[in-house]
Order: sequence, then structure tokens, then C-alpha cells
Amino acid sequence: MAVSAGSPKPDISSVEAFKRTLLNANSIAYSDSANGVYLSTVLFPSLGGAGQTKDQSRMIPAEPAGGVVAKGEAEIGFQQMSEFMPVPGGAIVGPIWRNCRRSPCSRPMRNTVMPRRRSSSFSHRRKPLL
Repeated sequence: MAVSAGSPKPDISSVEAFKRTLLNANSIAYSDSANGVYLSTVLFPSLGGAGQTKDQSRMIPAEPAGGVVAKGEAEIGFQQMSEFMPVPGGAIVGPIWRNCRRSPCSRPMRNTVMPRRRSSSFSHRRKPLL
């Protein structure tokens, strides 16, 4: 999460504070990536006040959300932190709460090379699969 440089950093010290920050924001920008889709379709509605955040938020296509925040066109921006870092005029507030995050790449993957052993014991999980 980021704001424009020089702006006060909002309180995101707890999930409740994060929710208040979203509901009190005048404008929210987020990237057009899978993470942006997650924010708009899952996270914002799950925090409550989905109608209010929907009215004040917008997906930014073909431009980093950090640039929109740095230009003052949005009060708060969401994008991968590595994408915000090179944007001049922006200030990173911090990552969103771990229990609010979800990455499309964070799902556990099954081993497709070796089939899983069926066993009542879990001892085989301690051995490396080479």
C-alpha cells in the first residue's frame, strides 16, 4: 500500500485500522493484475463496506498504480511493492495484513513428477523427494 510522498501515512496497524483506512479514503487505485482483481472482488467485499470502496476505487490499466498515487490522482494505491519502489513521488506505507493477502502463486503445488504415496503414516513427508 502506498500514498503520495509527503502525505500522512494512514494507520494499517491492524485489520480493523486497515478497513477504516479504506472506508475513509477519498480514492483508491489498484493495478490491473491478478492482485488487483483479488482486491476488488474478494478483499474489499470481505472487509465490509464493499459498496463504498467500489465507488471510490478504480483499476488502473497499462500504468503503474504508484504513478497515479504519486501524481495525486488517487489517495491510496495498491500494487506489488517492487513496482512502487522505482516510482518517484510515492511513499510506501507497508504491506497489507498477511491474513488479507492472497497471491495467485501462493497455492500449494502438487508434485507432478512423483505420485504421492498413500500411507496412514506421514513419515514419508520428512524425506526429501529427489
